[in-house]
Amino acid sequence: MTAFRIKQFSDFVKRFELDEHRGIEIGCGHGEYLEILTAQGLRMSGIEFSSQAVQRCTEKGFDVIEGFIDGPDTVIREEKFSACFMFNFLEHLPDPGSTLKGIAANLHEGAVGLFEVPNFEMIVRENMFTEFCTDHLMYFTESTFTQLLAKNGFEVLESHSIWDNYILSALVKKRLPTPVEGFASAQSALKDSLCVFLNQFSGEKIAVWGAGHQALAVMAASGMSDKICYVIDSATFKQNRLTPATHLPIVSPDVLEADPPRAILVMAAGYSDEIVDFINQRHPGRFMVAVLRGQSIVPIL
Repeated sequence: MTAFRIKQFSDFVKRFELDEHRGIEIGCGHGEYLEILTAQGLRMSGIEFSSQAVQRCTEKGFDVIEGFIDGPDTVIREEKFSACFMFNFLEHLPDPGSTLKGIAANLHEGAVGLFEVPNFEMIVRENMFTEFCTDHLMYFTESTFTQLLAKNGFEVLESHSIWDNYILSALVKKRLPTPVEGFASAQSALKDSLCVFLNQFSGEKIAVWGAGHQALAVMAASGMSDKICYVIDSATFKQNRLTPATHLPIVSPDVLEADPPRAILVMAAGYSDEIVDFINQRHPGRFMVAVLRGQSIVPIL
């Protein structure tokens, strides 16, 4: 096992150019792997719940904290880590998802790691009843293992079984957060485009076609619902009700005969083109028609 780990850790450090970078092992025991990882060029720290094991690691000169990582609010050290390791420890945790989130929170952007657990698929295949023990709270197949990692802050780069298929090993990278900075600017751009369109018809009736979530969100976020007379939708279960937040009446397309507007703004996502065709066929040239496309209001000529 020592020879196997030396090669595995050496390849890992070289692949990601981690020489002299900081690493953390969660559940580091007596420091057996801390010693090997340090020999490969990493500046290792550890976290371990056993006070006796922590004392043993400290006597060896390792920086080891006593305790657990409970969640994203757990701070291991002020400086974050470039690599993380957990070997056959995740299956002992009552809430592994929270611990993984906590590990990710203590890593630099782009940090990498190795996580390993016993291979439940082999346990089942070989009828290894002796592998069931009281301190193993979780059992993982490759699918459930990689899903757990992916749901809790990590991108799984590789996963496979090692050590005669006894262990599942996953090579991971800290997953970058989904960028949401563009939402505010998109909302502002749409509001400006909507304002330009609506201001053309001061004092005239303007209808919206579409009582789906997209149109409802636009009307609520724009603050311009006072310039809209009603919302058209062909879904009968929506008709004769009010739009949430803006409280505009939702009516049948028949309203175009009885109470025609000056302009119709179509906001019906994938149905918009179908609605424009309907308006052009049934009411050619009667209304000014525009469609919401992306963050812009586009007039239909």
